[in-house]
Amino acid sequence: MLPEKFCQRMQALLGEEYEAFLSVMEEDSVRALRVNTDKIGTGDFCRLFPYPLTPLSYTKDGFIFDGDKVGNNPLHHAGAFYVQDPGAMATLAALPIEKGWRVADLCASPGGKSTQISSCIGEEGFLLANEYTPSRCRPLMENIERMGCRNVAVTSLDTRVLAEGYTAYFDLVLVDAPCSGEGMFRKYAYAQEEWSENEVLLCARRQRDILENASSMVKDGGYLLYSTCTFSLEENEMTVDAFLSDHPEFFIMPVASALSTITDDGIAFAGAAFPKALPLARRFYPHKAKGEGQFLCLMRKEITGAVSHAFFRDRLQDPSREELRLAQGLIESVMDMPKGYSLKKVADTAILVKDGIVLPDKSLCMAGVAVGMYKKGRIEPLHRFFSAFGNDFHRKINLSLGDERLAKYLHGDTFPFDLSDGYAAVLVEGCALGGVKVVNGIAKNHYPKGLRLP
Repeated sequence: MLPEKFCQRMQALLGEEYEAFLSVMEEDSVRALRVNTDKIGTGDFCRLFPYPLTPLSYTKDGFIFDGDKVGNNPLHHAGAFYVQDPGAMATLAALPIEKGWRVADLCASPGGKSTQISSCIGEEGFLLANEYTPSRCRPLMENIERMGCRNVAVTSLDTRVLAEGYTAYFDLVLVDAPCSGEGMFRKYAYAQEEWSENEVLLCARRQRDILENASSMVKDGGYLLYSTCTFSLEENEMTVDAFLSDHPEFFIMPVASALSTITDDGIAFAGAAFPKALPLARRFYPHKAKGEGQFLCLMRKEITGAVSHAFFRDRLQDPSREELRLAQGLIESVMDMPKGYSLKKVADTAILVKDGIVLPDKSLCMAGVAVGMYKKGRIEPLHRFFSAFGNDFHRKINLSLGDERLAKYLHGDTFPFDLSDGYAAVLVEGCALGGVKVVNGIAKNHYPKGLRLP
């Protein structure tokens, strides 16, 4: 049962469209996914996926599907796709994100938009994925690992700290802000139970603080993309209007035409300071397009002469000579040393980090690709190394979806395979899944116990 006060507010917003909205809110939520084209081609994925796929018009790798238990599919384990709401995917369809960009996702968990950004900017780009709540960093890091991202650092910092450390540094800053979640009412019953007008106002105040901090992180000519999964004016147009009033260096940009055609204009509410600009913001309604509720507003920063700098110290340590020898030996035993990376160390873990990336000196949860863990004079490879670089390995075991050895691997079992001794990447239909160590024709399993199927 939708909250009565929420219904009254939506009726005031939608007018004669309210009944259509109310009707669709009684239907089941839509299921959609995004293909990870860093690991598998869209055509190959569509051929292998067990359910019919309907493409989304505004993104080349997004599809609606009707099916369940896809989390157990080997392609999901291999990071070939991410289950993601169409409205959430639509946010980053607002602008053409370019290869090599530096991007910050300030409210990143569980990682849908972060992994989407990572694919857009390519290996030569840099993504700072920040999640303020430490407990929410774990699913974020797990998804980044599964999707095989190489260009991401995960932090758990207040955005005020990031604003001090990264001035005019990023080409794009995404603020997918914590909100009252009205757009998720159809999907999550608890969102309805937790909703109140007071929560709406509390969220709006928090959102304005985050936007304020985000503004200084955008370089001259760069973009600030604000989004929520809620419908309220207070958290959407009113928040944007207040931000623009305080920051004349920013202005609202039109979004890509493919997105504007399936969304409604932003609302120029009474008393708005920018009534002509607010309609350029977009509202994603479930009675207008397949998916849940979403609001987004694309803003750009004018040339102000701000000097770009990042003064964070590099928290990563340089490995000792012996540690460097071990890590290089492991990498070179399975693949060519990747160009543009440096070997670093965090605690007892060897890390491959892209050159030139500036990282915070605290609350750094993940950076680059964890290669292996040092243990008593040796180094053992980690799952993240196999997931991110598996397709570059010299020794590969490529299994089809119907291969009984794939089921054995996902259960944590060993299996015979005619391959020279050493570490090898396990692929499913050409998509990096994990790793094994081949000894005398037996592939010994390195798939993490917490990910194995029962």
